[in-house]
Amino acid sequence: KIANPADRRKLKELARDLEVPDGMGVIIRTAGANRTKQEIKRDFEYLLREWDAVRELTLKSTAPTLVYEEGSLIKRAIR
Repeated sequence: KIANPADRRKLKELARDLEVPDGMGVIIRTAGANRTKQEIKRDFEYLLREWDAVRELTLKSTAPTLVYEEGSLIKRAIR
């Protein structure tokens, strides 16, 4: 939990600046407390693209099917 009130305000302000689609929300984890606005925005946009890809695949697929698989350790480290 982010206990410092100034840090919490900063992160809430940062989250408000993101273009979050209707029906979605944002949680900034403790690990994101020391990240820059640009880093958080980049991660948010990456996750939004991943979500869009998963959603599109689920709409096009017939169950059962794999719709998402975590990348290899190397790919995750690069990201």
